[in-house]
Order: sequence, then structure tokens, then C-alpha cells
Amino acid sequence: MAELGSFQKAADRLHLTQPGLSRRIQKLEQALGVELFHRTTRSVALTGVGRQFLPMARQQISQLGTMLSSIREIAEKRFGKVRSRAFRPW
Repeated sequence: MAELGSFQKAADRLHLTQPGLSRRIQKLEQALGVELFHRTTRSVALTGVGRQFLPMARQQISQLGTMLSSIREIAEKRFGKVRSRAFRPW
């Protein structure tokens, strides 16, 4: 959203509704106790705090992705690859 300048464009890219994305951002801002975005009827821009928060958030998301990949690899080595099959009771 920071790069796109629009909640609607960001929501489209994330396959969310614009109101749903707005609610998520509002909840995050409430949890943090800060505004991350300046909002007008025509644009959205990061606040100073938002500019500082963005690289930290990206780093955490990247680390989460790395952690999840590592856990999947460990699980595959330990248990073998899990494959789904159709349920057949007989």
C-alpha cells in the first residue's frame, strides 16, 4: 500500500476488499497506538512512524517466511512428504 498510494489498489493486489484491508490497518494502528498512514479522500501516504515501521515489518515477514520454510523442510525429512488423498472408507 505504501508504494501504491491507495487502499483500493493494495486491497486488489492482496485479494482483499478495501474495507477489509482498512479494518486490518486500523486494528494494527490501534494495537501499536500510532498512525501509520496519512489519509485523504484522494491519497494515502506513510507517516514518519510508518516509514520507520515498514522496513521492520518487511524484515519480520521475511523471517516468518524463512521460518515456515525451514519447519516444512524439517517435517518432510522427519515424516516424509505429506500427500493428501481422497477419503475412501472401504
